[in-house]
Amino acid sequence: MATQDKYERMAETMWKVTIELRKESERGCVVLAFAWMDEQLTANLRKYLLPSAQQSEKADELLGAGRPIGDAATKIDLCLRLGILQPNTHKSLHMFRRLRNDFAHLASNISFENQSIHDRVVSIFENEQTVLNGMWQAMIKDEEVRQLTELDRGKNGAQILKAALGTRKLFEMTAAALVSGLISIEYALFPVKAPLRPTPEVQPFHR
Repeated sequence: MATQDKYERMAETMWKVTIELRKESERGCVVLAFAWMDEQLTANLRKYLLPSAQQSEKADELLGAGRPIGDAATKIDLCLRLGILQPNTHKSLHMFRRLRNDFAHLASNISFENQSIHDRVVSIFENEQTVLNGMWQAMIKDEEVRQLTELDRGKNGAQILKAALGTRKLFEMTAAALVSGLISIEYALFPVKAPLRPTPEVQPFHR
């Protein structure tokens, strides 16, 4: 049952992210995509770490805004060091984070049409080919993707997507797949256990 719930949630989230990103401007698409990743990273850390003494998640002494590991870059690095991220996903998350920063803060006319942005999206995509190939059967349920890729079925999923989709759609698919992959990690995590209190030694009584 837990396995079924996991795959249902992964598939549902993947399509929810894809649909929501399509509604956004280019800037909004990139910012929202990384917000989903950051939120799932936080959820994974909350599940793995001992609970906060604070009642409110916003007041969490570690993960709350402005707290020691409240920023995205620190969370990404901490997850790698804790062994709950693979190195390739760690790299992809940082690439997504830098794209988010550029789209959110640069005053220049930044766009998916820019060659530098295209190259960075392709780099992320190529870094996540294993995840994308694993989710290929779910992806081709999307009518638009199925129509764009129907002539290339002899290739693997990642190769088909790269050849058929433009930069923005490639970004949306890769982002959605990565959020879904982070959910898969959440299901594999078990909370750390609090250390046992040492039992005091009983000194022998001497008359």
